[in-house]
Amino acid sequence: MYIPKLPFFLVLASYASLLFAAPNSTPPQYRYKDKLFGSDLAQELNDARIRGYLYGAIRGQFHTYGKTFKESVVFGKVVYNTMSMENIQTMAATKFNDFGVEPSRKLKKPNFTGDGILSTDGPAWKRSRELITPTFSRKDIADLDSLEVYFDRMLSLMPSENQTMDMQPLLKRLFLDTSTEFLFAESIHSLLPETQYKSQEFLAAFEESLMGMGTRIRAGPLAKIKLYFDKTWEKAYTKVHRYVDQHVERALAETKNDKSSISADETNPPQKYILVREMAREIRDKVSLCYELMAVFFPGRDTIPVLLANTIFLLARHPSVYKSLRETALSHTSQPVTYDLIKSLIFYKHVLFESLHLLPPVALVHRTALRDTILPTGGGADGKSLIYVAKGETVVAHLHALHRDKDIWGEDADEFNPGRWEGRRTTWEFVPFYGGARICPAQQQVMIQATYVLLRLAQEFESFKNRDEELRYIGLTRMVTESRNRVKVAFVKP
Repeated sequence: MYIPKLPFFLVLASYASLLFAAPNSTPPQYRYKDKLFGSDLAQELNDARIRGYLYGAIRGQFHTYGKTFKESVVFGKVVYNTMSMENIQTMAATKFNDFGVEPSRKLKKPNFTGDGILSTDGPAWKRSRELITPTFSRKDIADLDSLEVYFDRMLSLMPSENQTMDMQPLLKRLFLDTSTEFLFAESIHSLLPETQYKSQEFLAAFEESLMGMGTRIRAGPLAKIKLYFDKTWEKAYTKVHRYVDQHVERALAETKNDKSSISADETNPPQKYILVREMAREIRDKVSLCYELMAVFFPGRDTIPVLLANTIFLLARHPSVYKSLRETALSHTSQPVTYDLIKSLIFYKHVLFESLHLLPPVALVHRTALRDTILPTGGGADGKSLIYVAKGETVVAHLHALHRDKDIWGEDADEFNPGRWEGRRTTWEFVPFYGGARICPAQQQVMIQATYVLLRLAQEFESFKNRDEELRYIGLTRMVTESRNRVKVAFVKP
């Protein structure tokens, strides 16, 4: 096999940068009381997670130690926490091949998501990416006709005027129905009173599967031993797999002799795009196909409803912003809600961006160094030197802290202010969908569908009121972060 040789000066420069970084690159280190196991930090973060203020506690640590700090104990792994825009860009793009996800995300099989785009590196990840990415580059991917049907069903379940309700579970049911239709050509119909599927049982299993996966990814060595004997997670994800498997088997049978992708011409009108069928033409192994679909299923079912729930949480506490959304909505009541209309609603985009800015559903990104490498900033007494990261060490990108960095966003970084987006062009200071090669391929679908729901709500309701005595956001962190107190509001009809 031919292996191309790098020019000598590039090899020399690479080694020189590592040699220079090593003695000068130690960032501030967390001051442990328990220097053997780091139990005090683990307890502090666990207490914060239980109270719902995990990310606030972590931002407090950044305030104490600086924008990058190190965790290191005798019996534990080395972790670098960073909120630095430059370091996050390096991980995601500049030195993309130096960092991977497999060491931290690849759980013992079988498990909930298996080997797919979210848990692999290298050629396996690239193959998954090439299969999935084209799916989300299509203009019709938002499928607004189907979304309208399911939105109207959700609307019919909302209580009469001025009654307190919780929007969070309804939004999850809405996007469970849309995502199952998009993936499998057959919705689970959780918004209907009667369905062939036990949708509430499925929802409970799905939630438990996500919680179990998040717990296992975060768990330390001792906790993993305890979790090994806990079979509740396996029971939960087996229910989810059983549902997915029946659609996988059907798609494999339907595409057995069909290798062509959907197309359209004058005699062959376009067919509805169904992901399981398209992927079945490329992946003929049942288990592999199931895992690839799961990697699309759970982010699609969770990200949009949590984004919308968080946005409604914020709007209920800022009625003047909702009033502006309502005025825009009323100016478009005489025209159909199309893809092009949604793309033109700039203020809606700003409101959703501000929700992602303050309350990103995915607030942390973990990466493991696949080789000895460097980060460009955070080391030394002044926090400006290179940081040497050895193979196997972990770097955690704290998007929630980056998005509230007052050096970037100003003194109102913690305040809900959609106006900050007027005329603003962002690069690496705003990465709610991450960035680089691993940027979320469904970001366009997320924004289009979230805007649609927000627009339809603004057309239907004059206002809505906060009905939660707790005004602060108390987070519940699983694979994504949502409101532990739910989203308690009362809608008011015109």
